[in-house]
Amino acid sequence: MNAVAHVEPEAAFERVPPVGVKWHPYADVFPWMEGEAYEALKADIAKNGVIEPIVFLDGYILDGRNRYSAARELGIAYPRVEYEGDDPLGYVISLNLRRRHLTESQRAMAASKLANQAQGRPPEKRANLPLLSDPADKLPATISNADAAKMLNVSERSVKAARKVREVGVPALVAAVETGVVSVAAAAEVAKMPVEEVEALVARGPKAVKEKAREVREHGVMPRPVIDHKGRDPLDFNRAMHFTGMLRDYARELASWDIDDLLPRLIEDDRTVVRDLIAKLDAAHSSIIERL
Repeated sequence: MNAVAHVEPEAAFERVPPVGVKWHPYADVFPWMEGEAYEALKADIAKNGVIEPIVFLDGYILDGRNRYSAARELGIAYPRVEYEGDDPLGYVISLNLRRRHLTESQRAMAASKLANQAQGRPPEKRANLPLLSDPADKLPATISNADAAKMLNVSERSVKAARKVREVGVPALVAAVETGVVSVAAAAEVAKMPVEEVEALVARGPKAVKEKAREVREHGVMPRPVIDHKGRDPLDFNRAMHFTGMLRDYARELASWDIDDLLPRLIEDDRTVVRDLIAKLDAAHSSIIERL
């Protein structure tokens, strides 16, 4: 894979825009910098500015989300270049593997995301959104587990374990692996447990997760009693519980906003984005209701 970027020799400096930009799906393959690492980056940018240009592709940030976010928080201008190569995926992978000291588990999680995406550019240019990557912009799956494993230099078994962790959908567990706190092998074992037990376990720390993973590996996990007594598979029960819980949280969050106060404050660009997102939500809701 050709991972060399061809960029303009001179970067154009750009003032941090009042409305955030969006990042390319490939940028989301790798975890964000968090905690001390991000604060150290922010402190360095406050002192020295953004030294390495932020790379864009068709209006999306291809490389430099963390630098952009820090610059945005600080109100500091950043150098900007356009990617002009023919392998944006290889470019992103090469940069992150060279620049960041990622564990095998972190690379496996990245590979599990990659297996859900296609190679190429975003399907179309869309309106900018405030520092968010829209899940609707994810690309269709065309990369196999085996190919993703090869790209990230991990075993296919590790990629499959990472997919199990992501499928269960417990954010705290996914974050623990992506930040290098818990191994993907241990996380895949505890992911067999009921969702609420996984959340409580992760809250107790990585040592508790490791010990429980060993226990599950040696003795298995007791199937969760199904409250409707209809014999659902425990994993199906967990997924259903997570999905309905997500919908309840969404409804509760939406109800907490004072819409009458909010809407008059939106500029036309904001209104366009909101209309687009509401239309997508309406389509998704209709599709779900039709299939229920």
